[in-house]
Amino acid sequence: MAERFPRLPIDPLGGAYLGWRRQASAAAMRAVDQAAVQRGVPAELLMENAGRASAAAVRRWLAAAGRGPEQPVLILAGPGNNGGDGFCLARTLANQGHRPVLLPVFRADAGRRRSPELALHQDLAGSAAATAPFPILPLGSGDGLAPVEAESLKQLEAHLRAETLVVDALFGTGLSRPIGPPFLGLLERLAASSAPILCLDLPSGLDADDGRLWGPPLRAVGTVCFGAWKPGLLRGQGPRLAGAVEIAEIGLPLPLIEELEPL
Repeated sequence: MAERFPRLPIDPLGGAYLGWRRQASAAAMRAVDQAAVQRGVPAELLMENAGRASAAAVRRWLAAAGRGPEQPVLILAGPGNNGGDGFCLARTLANQGHRPVLLPVFRADAGRRRSPELALHQDLAGSAAATAPFPILPLGSGDGLAPVEAESLKQLEAHLRAETLVVDALFGTGLSRPIGPPFLGLLERLAASSAPILCLDLPSGLDADDGRLWGPPLRAVGTVCFGAWKPGLLRGQGPRLAGAVEIAEIGLPLPLIEELEPL
């Protein structure tokens, strides 16, 4: 239903960023991130910058859609670093007077496998939610069996029916296999809804390298892609699903960006 809503207005200064003219496979992007950290750029800062760039995109889309800061923004945060970008986004929007609704989607054992930067931004989002405040709707297993998860699913469905802007921060470049439970049902709900969707880095389920689909198709009003183009946005199902693509500068050292493959 993305065609019923305005596309993401691209940052007019974005074309000046060199990464707009570079592309990186999933492996190449991981290597760039690791090299940046080795050069002294904290991984937590890269995630902070990704979240703040996403918040700017959310604000531009809300303005284009005629929606004010009182309108809720539903953020679906997955168990990896894409979810960390979503946690940072929720905190940033709350700091800026918006109404984020954060829905973390984690397996029971996900806490033991968090990266340090994800752990930091999850904790910061929790602290912000206690102060701002904004709701956090846990969806630990995603099957809706536990009472708290059933309530989260009920509120999720209400937001989808109300066509709340949904930010997809579930899966990023690391996905390379078909999506199964507990995430499959959630993505099916999202794909079948009429709610506008803004994706972080990639629409969840889209392969970063070749644009094949590993899950239900999420058709977005826009995608905020971090650092450089992912080839999957230009191939396969990517052009049909990604909407307007913005390449966000997140603080990666320029020499690393210059080494990436040109478009």
